[in-house]
Amino acid sequence: MKTMRKIIFFTLVTLLACSLLLGCTVLIPKEYTEGVRLDRDYPENDMPIMDDALVYSSEADDETITIKYGVADDLDDVVDFYKDHFEDNEIALDDESDRSTKYSAEGFYKNFMFDVRVTKPSGEYEEKVFETTVKIEIEFVEDELGTIDSQQGSLEYDLIGFWRQESFEDEYGKETTVDQGIAYEFSADGTLVAFDDFEYFASATWSVIDQNTLFITAADYEGEASVILEKRTDGYDLLTWTDSSGTLVFYRSSSEEFNVGDETNGTTVDVPSADDQLAAALADVTWYYIHYSDINGQIASSSTGSLAYYSDGTLEDTFDDETKYGNWYIADSRLYCVYSDDTDSSWVIEITNEGGINYLYYYSDSEPGAFWLYTDNPSGEGTPAESATYTTDTDVIIYITGVTWNELFYLQADGTTETLLEDTMIFDPDGTFTDNYEGEIGSGFWSVEEGLLNMDYPDDETSYSYPVFIAYNAESGDFLLYLGDLEEGYEGNFWVYTTYQP
Repeated sequence: MKTMRKIIFFTLVTLLACSLLLGCTVLIPKEYTEGVRLDRDYPENDMPIMDDALVYSSEADDETITIKYGVADDLDDVVDFYKDHFEDNEIALDDESDRSTKYSAEGFYKNFMFDVRVTKPSGEYEEKVFETTVKIEIEFVEDELGTIDSQQGSLEYDLIGFWRQESFEDEYGKETTVDQGIAYEFSADGTLVAFDDFEYFASATWSVIDQNTLFITAADYEGEASVILEKRTDGYDLLTWTDSSGTLVFYRSSSEEFNVGDETNGTTVDVPSADDQLAAALADVTWYYIHYSDINGQIASSSTGSLAYYSDGTLEDTFDDETKYGNWYIADSRLYCVYSDDTDSSWVIEITNEGGINYLYYYSDSEPGAFWLYTDNPSGEGTPAESATYTTDTDVIIYITGVTWNELFYLQADGTTETLLEDTMIFDPDGTFTDNYEGEIGSGFWSVEEGLLNMDYPDDETSYSYPVFIAYNAESGDFLLYLGDLEEGYEGNFWVYTTYQP
């Protein structure tokens, strides 16, 4: 879940004076009536505040300035003010969210990054004197973000190094961001190595025809490629590569060196293979036998059994009260078992998640279409027997994995709800997740510890934690995922997701 969705909800109130009959006097600090001095380094020309605004807080250090101000204008008028400012100045926004009670925008402009939040007032004094409040955070950077030097890079020298794919644009002009994708490593001796998802893909040679054209020679390809190399002051040079299939855009970090893995906060994290992910999902879980389905789909469930594959490579296989021990490993999506009685077996296996329950399929080699079915649900049933709420870390981990969670609404403590924008999340058993927010794909690593769901986004170096629990409705067969809002003053509110498509 991105920062753009972490926004405060406020309650609309009007200024009330205490009745003289009650002899009550409202003492409002003068900063809310007279205001405070705006820091002299605040870039008011580049990030303006509204006319008649009263600044009641202004804090600054060497790199950041944070201000808060209130106005008598409606929230919609304030939002329009900033939207017009962004549009008129062609300011790029990294995140933007516009809802009935709040608005937020993040981006960069000239020599600073900004975070603008417009909300209904909240607090002991704000709600008494303002119709709308605004908080603006400014963080200055040494160089202007995203600017390009006047000199284009020299391909012969500046192309040497490692280039990782950032996005691609198809023939219809649609641009798609990628997490890993293609990577190229150009060497001074004229060799070119291509990687796909950080695995070796092919080798070729390269040479420069002119400052916008490369000549590529590979085993099954020879031809020209049109390129543009842009030297940027933000530390990331851009290489735009155009061929017959569209446009590929790459970026290179001047300090980055290639590893078979991805760089996450300076630590190399190996990209797990499909076998690694399957083994991680299989290991250290007790799997309970459900039934055998033959080639005609006929089901037999006369036996009982359980399986346990441990991460140290050992196993326990119990069937009809007889237990076998041995060792296991996975190769090419096939599970290999060697037992202590000198017997062995191998199976093509698959792990799926349906309605919050994980299933393990063993497919028969001799009867295509037949399979043995196991589940991690201790009841041995396909779904929980009755409605329940799951709050322990173990239960949440079991029921959150594998299924697609669709954002349903934001639930406030008073029971009212607000419809949210389209968002889906999938938590995989290997500890990774994907987050699709209005077509923008995010990914990272997740864990559940002490009642909190932790989500780390390595690409933008952000992390979030949410109080979490899962509810199951036996009547409808649906699961609901509740993520608590930890914003001060909004405890008891939840983002709610569901396993069905709203």
